[in-house]
Amino acid sequence: MRIAPFSLPLLALAWAAPAHAHLSLVDPPSRSGGEVLKDGPCGEVGSVRGTRVTTFEAGQTIDIVIDEYIDHPSHYRVAFDVDGDDDFPDPVCVENCDANGATAPVFAPGDPSIVLADFVADESARMQTITVTLPDVVCERCTIQVIQVMYDKRPYTIGGNDNYYQCADVVLVPRPGSDAGVVPSDDGGTAEPVDAGSPSRDAGTPTRDAGTPTRDAGTGSSETVSGGCSCRAADASGSFAGFALAIFALRRRRVLEV
Repeated sequence: MRIAPFSLPLLALAWAAPAHAHLSLVDPPSRSGGEVLKDGPCGEVGSVRGTRVTTFEAGQTIDIVIDEYIDHPSHYRVAFDVDGDDDFPDPVCVENCDANGATAPVFAPGDPSIVLADFVADESARMQTITVTLPDVVCERCTIQVIQVMYDKRPYTIGGNDNYYQCADVVLVPRPGSDAGVVPSDDGGTAEPVDAGSPSRDAGTPTRDAGTPTRDAGTGSSETVSGGCSCRAADASGSFAGFALAIFALRRRRVLEV
């Protein structure tokens, strides 16, 4: 069979089509792009955090936008890891897992501590939006993972071609006026000013108490002076009595002599 020269570019495009992504995470942008997506947890072996980092607020509700280049019977799962991408287990098939057939496979629910949306139906439209609410935490190296779990790629085995993976590198910052992720700081900030202020006020009380002993000491001085005055008055009275007795004795002596 002869192939017309003008048809060669068309054939090249046809052969290249399978190499393009079946799934691409558009928003937030994928870490590695839609061309690599067959190896978990983020699409390629050795995938590491990149420079495409998107910032959201803790607890924010966002739209995950997916572009499905090639349609597969499937569902989507959206998961979140607060410190990297090492907490993303693959979905576990529990029924109809062995062979392709008319009955769709059944999967166990994902871990609610990391899964934000599960069993999201694959719509026929190429572009699809999944709305999720992010955890109410603050993190600097968090990751959003989107998995497409395909139903026409059974059996589901480790390292099989049954899931497509995409990851987005994100940062979650506190909402304005929110306590998310800043509870320890608030506690520490409250404790320090109150505790520091209390000793200052307590220290002021002993200062005022210290003034009381001063007044007491002054009172003591008055008592000492009063005591001294009493002693001098007693001495003066004694001297006067002695002088009176001496005069009386002298007058008596003169009377007797007469």
